Amino acid sequence: MKGKGFFDHVQFVSYWISIKNNVITIGLGREANNKTAILSWKDPFPWDNIQYVGFSTWKSPVNIKNITI
Repeated sequence: MKGKGFFDHVQFVSYWISIKNNVITIGLGREANNKTAILSWKDPFPWDNIQYVGFSTWKSPVNIKNITI
C-alpha cells in the first residue's frame, strides 16, 4: 500500500483488530502484530465479555467481506 494511505477505493484492504488487556488495536494486514498497528486505544471502562462486533461508516458506503473472529 505504498502511498495509498489506509483506504483504497479500488481494491479491498485487509485489517486486523485485537482486544487484549483492555487495549483495542487496529492494524493493516491479516496478522496482528505491533509493526502494522495504525491505531491503539485503552478502554477506561472495559467490558468483561465481548460477544459481538459491529461495523459502521460515516458518509460513504463500504463493502465488508471475509470477516474472521
